[in-house]
Amino acid sequence: MKSRILVLLFILVSIVCSLRAQDLALRTVVQRGHEGTILCAAFSPDDQWVVTGSADQTAIIWDSQTGRQLRTLSGHTKGVTAVSFHPTDQVVATAGNDGRVILWDMITGENIQEIDWQKWISSIAFSPDGKSILIGGGQYVVQLIQLDDPKQITPYKVDKTQYGVQVAFDPLSGHVLTGNDDGKLIKYELETGAPLDTLRNITASSCGGCLTYFDQNEQNQELVSVARSGALSLWDMKGMRLIKTYGESDNDYLSVALSSNSVYACDEHQIVAWDKEKGTKKVLSESGEKLVGIVLSSDETRLMSFGEDRVAGIWEATSGRQIATLSGYLNAENDRGLAFSRNSYWHSNVNKFISIQNRVKISPDGKTMIKGHNNHEAYLWDTEGGRVKLELKGHDKVVVDYAFTPDSKYVYTAGGDRVIRLWDVTTGKELRSFEGHMDLIFTLVLSDDGRYLVSGSWDGSAILWDTATGERINQYRFSNSSPFSLAFAYRDQYLLVGGLGQQLQLIEIDTGTPVMDYIGHQDVVTDIEVKGEEFLTASLDGRIKRWELKTGFQSQKYIGHEGAVYDVCYDSHGQYLLSGGTDRIVRLWDLKSGKELKQLIGHKGAITGVAFIHDDRVIVSSSLDGTTRYWDVESGNEIASHVFLGPNDWLTKSVNGYFDATEGAKQNIFFVRGLESFTLDQFFEDFYRPDILGESLRLGASFHYDSDLKKKLQDSPPPKVELVSPKAGEKMTDRDIDVVVKVTNGGGGMDEIRVLHNGKRIMGKERGLSMEEKSKKTIYKHVPVRLVSGKNVLSVSAFSEERIESSVVEQEVYYEGETEKITCHVVTIGINTYKNPILNLNYAKEDAEGFQDLIKKKGKELYDELVYYPLYDEDASKENILSLLDQVADRAKPEDVLLFYYAGHGSTVEGDFYFIPTENVRLYDQKKLKSHAIYAGEIQQKLANIAALKQMVVLDACQSGSSTQLLASRGAEEEKALAQLSRSTGVHILAASGSEQYATEFAELGHGLFTYVLLEALQGKADGAPHDGKVTIYELKSYLDDQVPEYSIQFKGKPQFPVTYSRGQDFPIVVD
Repeated sequence: MKSRILVLLFILVSIVCSLRAQDLALRTVVQRGHEGTILCAAFSPDDQWVVTGSADQTAIIWDSQTGRQLRTLSGHTKGVTAVSFHPTDQVVATAGNDGRVILWDMITGENIQEIDWQKWISSIAFSPDGKSILIGGGQYVVQLIQLDDPKQITPYKVDKTQYGVQVAFDPLSGHVLTGNDDGKLIKYELETGAPLDTLRNITASSCGGCLTYFDQNEQNQELVSVARSGALSLWDMKGMRLIKTYGESDNDYLSVALSSNSVYACDEHQIVAWDKEKGTKKVLSESGEKLVGIVLSSDETRLMSFGEDRVAGIWEATSGRQIATLSGYLNAENDRGLAFSRNSYWHSNVNKFISIQNRVKISPDGKTMIKGHNNHEAYLWDTEGGRVKLELKGHDKVVVDYAFTPDSKYVYTAGGDRVIRLWDVTTGKELRSFEGHMDLIFTLVLSDDGRYLVSGSWDGSAILWDTATGERINQYRFSNSSPFSLAFAYRDQYLLVGGLGQQLQLIEIDTGTPVMDYIGHQDVVTDIEVKGEEFLTASLDGRIKRWELKTGFQSQKYIGHEGAVYDVCYDSHGQYLLSGGTDRIVRLWDLKSGKELKQLIGHKGAITGVAFIHDDRVIVSSSLDGTTRYWDVESGNEIASHVFLGPNDWLTKSVNGYFDATEGAKQNIFFVRGLESFTLDQFFEDFYRPDILGESLRLGASFHYDSDLKKKLQDSPPPKVELVSPKAGEKMTDRDIDVVVKVTNGGGGMDEIRVLHNGKRIMGKERGLSMEEKSKKTIYKHVPVRLVSGKNVLSVSAFSEERIESSVVEQEVYYEGETEKITCHVVTIGINTYKNPILNLNYAKEDAEGFQDLIKKKGKELYDELVYYPLYDEDASKENILSLLDQVADRAKPEDVLLFYYAGHGSTVEGDFYFIPTENVRLYDQKKLKSHAIYAGEIQQKLANIAALKQMVVLDACQSGSSTQLLASRGAEEEKALAQLSRSTGVHILAASGSEQYATEFAELGHGLFTYVLLEALQGKADGAPHDGKVTIYELKSYLDDQVPEYSIQFKGKPQFPVTYSRGQDFPIVVD
């Protein structure tokens, strides 16, 4: 027996070592969070990781310090009710109501072992040596199962299992402990399963179905237990005697935890703590939604709570201060206007069919994509750019389905509010609405000629509409079924209808009379695609079928999916078909033979949409994992992926790591290697490319840039940084302090250290370290910092030699000194007149003067002093601009504010952005630019020299009309340059236009469009919630992002998008 165990252990160790030695994938992880109630949770033995299990059938591994989601474990078919970390290896076990225990490798996410227990499971625990696992739940025995031989089982008999049983090992004796649902806590002899002791501190008549919850403290050899209708009981584990009780006997506590000094418990709405010796009680936290349980960290410093809000909170165990939240973007979603209950079976069933429609659709010309299922809006984005260009606002409930017109100029949307709306794709304006349904609309389909629209609804009917007039032509009612999938057939004279009653039939559109039933599917048909006199269907039964329309015969079956199939499509030449469903695999089939040709693997959630683009050379798939992926048909390789979390939260990433992303997305998307996570910004300098999706689609899956993110991270890992002094939360008595930074070479060398104060860069002005510093393993840097009154946030990072940034370490310190007077330094530069008259502008000077006048009017009540630095036309030379910024640097204090406004020309050449002063004569001659223009790096240096911690830079930088084509290729470079300027200086950048656009002037406005909207915003229109008479940076940014596209549509017929990058703290700019 012993030899067999040793052999198994050797094999397991070899496997684990082999996995660790593998070239671990660098995964893109979306911080989704749980979709259902969190039912269980645990800290790892070293408290570095947390695992949570949920009713959504998944478990998630989190970094307990950063709160980042590292890995989702999907394999259970019912809720995950129990989790446990292996005592020594990086292995976690999960168990659930499906009666299975699954062991997972935490590093790779691989399922390394499964145990079928056959009954629902309420609790599991690894043995102290990690060789066996204890399982309790819906059986009348608790079982200890040997992992090397699952048939070797030791049983421990329990009397009641209606509500389950909690299991654990006694760390002193190694015996088995069970908390039963009759209020008893029993200790069993490990080897024989014989009961040794029984603890019970409630009367038999006071409890019916009372699961006993308990926790142990090995250091003090104590145990605390509680059952419903009983007080908390503290026991001496060695003598098994009652020491003390806490609370009343009529409690409803659901979970307990025990530290050396405190006893903790939670009921459905609050967490309470007692001083173990004194017995004094305090409430640590209260919750509006039902709690399920609490867990204490091994070092006793942190307490974790979890429950129906789908979020795990981590609290400081002594004070109750919340220090982390384990959540994702799903947890911030509202009910999308549907008033659905998360715990309602009826609502979850409806939501299942809504989710099937959660897909991206592509316009017939391939240029535009549409996506709904996010609050009440639908979003249009450019297929090649991946950026949201329009929000379709008008629905007051979730948008479920959408359909483009054949000419791609218009799109129909419908959903929870029972209304169909028609939109102009170019302007985003609503043109018409169609009302007639009595409940949620599932499906929209247009006829081939665009004359008819048919809609299918939860109200049990389909309606045929005249698209030209909006009139209802006919309504088809179905008994005991709602039409879910629809398609026109036979030159739009008939309708194919797949209903939730599992029927599939052909009806005649004038009378609604059924013409034919198609028999073959055993569940709901989720999609119908017609081509000539045949059609394809996909179904929840996991089958794809090809049918003859006239005869109803099946001409082909496509078998291979494991689970439901949600979507299917033809290629344009009638040779292939695509499919996707719950098995998360995109499958390419030979249409005629039914042979599966390729499997495209990468999605982490059910696939809801598949399509061909680019003359069938590229496949697009969308999934419930939040991603849209692009695949090369010939090779089957992934080209790029697009993650859409909302209009301001999206990421586009090429297969080798180059990315484009919004600031919002960076808070919810990370790169993860094993259990090590990295922010997107750590790779910004080399891998941020605003045009990456278009480039990837044009160049294909076989194209590779010079660098690969994964390889670069392997070859040049970032340094590790530590803020040695001051300490977090420290209250400083001196305004001038010495900040001590420790930097350790992580294997990729050390190139630069950045220190930011309240978001403004104060160190790292010069790139690179001395050769002596680079040769050391660890260096210490002393940085003088002048504090401002109140809170001061210090942020530190460092770069490897290959320019990969470390994680940012951030600490808050406080200075209670006297507040100094605040001066607002207003720099305004406006250039209408250039030495080269071809470059002359009409409103740049007026724009700059308008900005200065508005700040003078609206800022006088906000600042103690306003100082103006205007430069216009011929005075705005390179020498004068740089000299003026030096003047500001001589006067500015950390408490001050800098507002820098520039209206004139800007140019980007080979990735470098230049401000164009009056004497420069050419926009794209790099030699001339270096001599007469101002490189953004020079402005960056000047801004860094200005002590003011609050800085805003506004750029209304136009391009000459003759340069539009040049700009189209340089727009992405300009955008990156502006983003780099913001990151490098810690300032807020608000710029007029984005990639492949140009800022424009309009006589009707008397200003450049961007500045017109800016001035309107500062007049007070950007004052959002709370409406307090102030306009802050983030309120201004939000207003510009929303209104600049609206105005540009109005005045030039297509949207212009501003570019806004925010670094540093928010602050008010003007006040009424």
